Amino acid sequence: MLYTFLTYDDLEGGITADQLTQLVRDKPYLVELAEAGSISWMQDYLGQRYDMDATFPRIEEWAAGNDYGPAALIMLASESAPCQPGPLDYLQRPEPVVSGTSYRPPYAYNPAGRLTNYAWHDGHYYEAIAPSQGVEPGVATDWAASWKERDPRDPKLRSMAVDITLFNLFKRLPERQIGQLRIQLFNQAKEWLTLVRDGSLTPKLPRPLKLADSSDEIRWGSNPPRSIYY
Repeated sequence: MLYTFLTYDDLEGGITADQLTQLVRDKPYLVELAEAGSISWMQDYLGQRYDMDATFPRIEEWAAGNDYGPAALIMLASESAPCQPGPLDYLQRPEPVVSGTSYRPPYAYNPAGRLTNYAWHDGHYYEAIAPSQGVEPGVATDWAASWKERDPRDPKLRSMAVDITLFNLFKRLPERQIGQLRIQLFNQAKEWLTLVRDGSLTPKLPRPLKLADSSDEIRWGSNPPRSIYY
């Protein structure tokens, strides 16, 4: 099963299926609420420095009726420096972004709002490398001509999202039943997110696109002194 950012298989890496069933019982939507809450909480820490749409991509299950294909290039051009098209590797952004370069984003939406160049199917993530419709990844004949298996999610963020989601689920239980390991993993995730937010750590996550002459840094100094006579 695919949630917003995590999958059921991801959660099974941190808890057994029986334990998860006991936590939610006949209310499986509680997992979706806990996962959505954990992603929103992580975005509060990371949103000032990183591109949240690219860091937490929302990928849908593969559907035979959808059109899939590689993401289109984003052209960064100017009149003085015309851009020469050229694809960049996944998550590789120009640092700093300058006129005359191009960038291929890790995701792109079609007019219907569907994610067109990634899909989740039968427990695996796939990236579209050629236009296709009805080509089932991992199954269809010559599917490798249209798809490449690739998980676009950062492994560290995925692991922490699992820990935070499970902690949110365990919070429904009496405090003595949460367990020290669950609390420890949550605190470790919070500490890492705090260090990233404060600039002490700089993980390789996708940054927002901005021109080279734009900066979040504070500029120090002043203009040369001027003598004014009256």
